[in-house]
Amino acid sequence: MIKFFRQIRQKLLSENKFSKYLFYAIGEIILVVIGILIALSINNWNSDRIDSIKEQNLLKELKSDYLSNVKEIEVTLNQMITQQVAYERIFDYLDNNKPVDSALQKSFEYIQGIGVFNSSNTTYKFIETNGINLLSNSEIRKDATILYDEYFSNIVVRRNNHYHLIQNNLMPFMKKEFRSSSVYYEENNTTRLILNVPINFERLREHIEFRNTLIEIYDYTIIRKVALEKTLHLLNDKIMTLEENILK
Repeated sequence: MIKFFRQIRQKLLSENKFSKYLFYAIGEIILVVIGILIALSINNWNSDRIDSIKEQNLLKELKSDYLSNVKEIEVTLNQMITQQVAYERIFDYLDNNKPVDSALQKSFEYIQGIGVFNSSNTTYKFIETNGINLLSNSEIRKDATILYDEYFSNIVVRRNNHYHLIQNNLMPFMKKEFRSSSVYYEENNTTRLILNVPINFERLREHIEFRNTLIEIYDYTIIRKVALEKTLHLLNDKIMTLEENILK
């Protein structure tokens, strides 16, 4: 092709047709420029296509992490609800002289639990490291930052506070007033270790410090439960936003 254009130029020059040669040269330059622009356009289109594929993969991975976090929160939330019911049953026993039964004994096993939340953050860490602008949607960028840097971080902070509250305020009393006990079940020939069995149930009713400590932990359990419910609702909303931006 280049040889063909060169032959045309040489023929025009040899025939002394300078005006036609000039016109031809300008046309050739225009063709070259158009070719360059087309090449750049194709290159940009290809680059945009690659970026779009990368972004779609990130959105899918982020959705997968969000769904994992939903499961984690639901498990932790169920633990908080179980604890709430256990505390309320113990309060009922302490305040209303209810008899000791298996449900009450089971409730004492739950008073040390804190519910552990481990967030799935692999995709968010990748986005943080490689630039949040990998996500073109500003709403999704903002959502991810708020969820991980505020909501999920606060869940961990509250969990740690809950743990220290139990370790510092409740455990010293439990070491003195509770024990573990093995129970043998003759019908299936098994033995089960029962945790947190009060040494003297009646004495618990008279112990104001124990009751006040339980109230403090119970109140914090409710705070955590409400915060988890709020986070779960927000997280499900953001999953819907991701789904709207993921190409089918």
